[in-house]
Amino acid sequence: MKIDDAHNAKGNASRVTRDSAAAPGNRRADRRTPTVESGDDVHLSPRARAFAEARRQLAALPDMDAEKVREIQRRLQSGRYRLEADKIAESMIRDALNHQE
Repeated sequence: MKIDDAHNAKGNASRVTRDSAAAPGNRRADRRTPTVESGDDVHLSPRARAFAEARRQLAALPDMDAEKVREIQRRLQSGRYRLEADKIAESMIRDALNHQE
């Protein structure tokens, strides 16, 4: 694979080629993995960096709060857990309206 750009944003020519391990006769190489032979830099916008950081932080969180689940289970089993349907419905509607903006 070879891709030649006329010039990148800095005016430098750039090329994408296969690495030597992916030479046409090499069956073990992944032929879909190009390497970049130029000194190009990748710069993310502040928004993209913030998004990447948020994704990293979310990935580090557990999928659920196990202690909160256990507490709700105990309250359900003992009959002390009351669902307030009106408050739940209001919250769902408010969230839906806020996400439309």
